[in-house]
Amino acid sequence: MVAYYSVALVSQEQASKNRHLPPKNDGISPSVDLGQIIGQAAASYGVDENLIRSVIKAESDFEIFSTSPRGAMGLMQLMPGTARELGVRDAYDPRENIMGGTKYLKGLLDRYGGDTRLALAAYNWGMGNVEKYPGKLPQETRDYIARVTRHYQGAGV
Repeated sequence: MVAYYSVALVSQEQASKNRHLPPKNDGISPSVDLGQIIGQAAASYGVDENLIRSVIKAESDFEIFSTSPRGAMGLMQLMPGTARELGVRDAYDPRENIMGGTKYLKGLLDRYGGDTRLALAAYNWGMGNVEKYPGKLPQETRDYIARVTRHYQGAGV
């Protein structure tokens, strides 16, 4: 088993409290075309490319090997259980992560009737929390929604 060391992020604009794992030698090219993968995910699941980019920006700041203190992994910060449910075997593989994260986001958008704000709240805080405590979003989740929305409206991610 290979040990990976983390480095804390310092920018407020980057995903908070995430750490980055050094790249493992798994054949993932450092020149992976994330734009192409995002386009494929958008076409496959009918989710706006700019929304996917905005979620990635807020979740990991486009760091492929980003890991949160709670164990969320990769570009779209998939929790291990969620990744398994989505069929993602390697959450650090950009293609698997983006396709799985977009599939999950699409499911949330469908669940909440296309309400992007509720879908983002559930993506960040969990759908169980959103449904159990409607109208009581924690500040972290409100900040997350605002950050994604700001990127999405600017589409300059």
